[in-house]
Amino acid sequence: LSSIHLDPVEKKPLYHYFPGKNVLSIGSLGCNMHCRCCQNWQISQVSGDEPVGRTYTPAEIAGMARTQRNSIGIAYTYNEPVVWMEFMLHTARLMKEAGMKNVVVSNGYLTEAPLHDLLQYADAFNIDLKTFSAEGHKRHTGGDLQPVLDTMAHIRRAGKHLEVTCLVVPGVSEEEDLFREMVRWIRSALGKDTPFHLSRYHPMFKMKEASTDPDLMLRFHRLASEYLSYVYVGNLITGELQDTRCGQCGVRVVVRRGYETD
Repeated sequence: LSSIHLDPVEKKPLYHYFPGKNVLSIGSLGCNMHCRCCQNWQISQVSGDEPVGRTYTPAEIAGMARTQRNSIGIAYTYNEPVVWMEFMLHTARLMKEAGMKNVVVSNGYLTEAPLHDLLQYADAFNIDLKTFSAEGHKRHTGGDLQPVLDTMAHIRRAGKHLEVTCLVVPGVSEEEDLFREMVRWIRSALGKDTPFHLSRYHPMFKMKEASTDPDLMLRFHRLASEYLSYVYVGNLITGELQDTRCGQCGVRVVVRRGYETD
């Protein structure tokens, strides 16, 4: 593992799953995509042969998770967890047996058979939807879009908790018509109450383009809110756009200050 840290569950981001709780977050090395603006490229865009981190057994990680303060369980995150699927499955089974939760933060790029195995143990997912252009997705990530959409639909049918994140990247996911198609698809395929996180891009890894225009982030928030009940904006100071309001009456039920909740 390259990374182990006790995080607020909001950092995954999950806003509708045990707000205010912590989760032991673990990551390894590698990814099955090659996004040009990867924020964790130091661990995701390296080979497993490079000497990063240290070795743990699933039992050691599960034991560590059970002792953490205010924690619901384990989040498999930081790099792409499906590339270390066997370790994740073994650890997740131990957590499930202990009555604790398994959270998967993923790009959703996997086939149906391993997803079926994972759904036996995983409780909650945040899937990163890069763009709604098949050609743009292939160019930016090296992977196809359709398997990601299929994964989210499978998660929804399995009754697992699902939240979706879109990093709004110049030249990748900032076209308004495609963005509208994306949120329409989320509403029809996943449901209008699916929490949707818009995240502002900043220059990282191989991308040097300027950070996403804040006005575009706010416009996309308004557009997405026409179709979805719960839309959030991250990586940008926005006042109340990280708070959760009742989808029926609009009353604020969770107030967020960074990763702290009231």
